[in-house]
Amino acid sequence: MAVVRLVAVFTQSLRLLNGGNQVVHVVRHATRRMAREGVDDRMLRGELLPDAAGLDDLWRSLRVQRIVGVWVPTRVPAPLLADEIEARIGRVTFEDTTVRALKLDVQVP
Repeated sequence: MAVVRLVAVFTQSLRLLNGGNQVVHVVRHATRRMAREGVDDRMLRGELLPDAAGLDDLWRSLRVQRIVGVWVPTRVPAPLLADEIEARIGRVTFEDTTVRALKLDVQVP
């Protein structure tokens, strides 16, 4: 999932909590950025893999929204289960990580 969409998920979840200051989501992310050949590959584009967020990109984007992301140490490999796709992406792997997001501008009553 692209970083922009992930940030929207976190900000909307926090908004819907009406005063809540934390939310937990499981995020599927790439363990590294994809090489230019992978980004330009039509098959991988169709699978939305070049848009996969890296955790560093997600943390930076959340901070802009005054949200701090804290990953819970439960990283689970997320295999793609398609040999042709695995061969095309090279050394990029994917993981599911539980992310706890905390809103920084909490107003104390």
